[in-house]
Amino acid sequence: AITAEVFPLNTLFASFILWLTLKFSRTRSLTYALIGAFTSGLAICNQHTIVLYVLPLVLWVFFLLRRRIYHEPIILFQLSLCFIMGILPYAYLPIAASLREIPGSWGNVKSISGFIHHIMRKDYGTFQLFSGASGRNVEGFWARTSAYIADITKVQGVFYLLPWLSILGVLTCIDVGAGSLFEG
Repeated sequence: AITAEVFPLNTLFASFILWLTLKFSRTRSLTYALIGAFTSGLAICNQHTIVLYVLPLVLWVFFLLRRRIYHEPIILFQLSLCFIMGILPYAYLPIAASLREIPGSWGNVKSISGFIHHIMRKDYGTFQLFSGASGRNVEGFWARTSAYIADITKVQGVFYLLPWLSILGVLTCIDVGAGSLFEG
């Protein structure tokens, strides 16, 4: 990719975690919960805001597993281990930084304070979903929209595909049988 794909990857993780939660809810197969724990760890490495999405799903899975965890506490250990394995990409950062200096990468993650600075995402505003009044109305709607269209046409190169996908989406919504997508 030419540009960072943080948000589409976040959407992919969110969709996959929801699918795993639904599969677990129906089957009660621990495999789905373990894969979900691992994927949740990976998703947190990608974008911290996924915590707001994952937390209710984790509570739901724990609610469904409450009796099994009570009788088999090892399940809690397994879920925790899978989650920790999911966040292991963070362990790669100081190793890679000490082996080779990569300009424009993750900042100074060689030191403990630099590593914590990166994990806390202090450059982006730790635990902030909104940058405050300073980020509001910096650019107007049309300026952002034209910048988005310019990025799609000049950088991403999918302008030839976007109108056709839009038409397909509209036709799908208009289709009389589209309601069947949400049934059953």
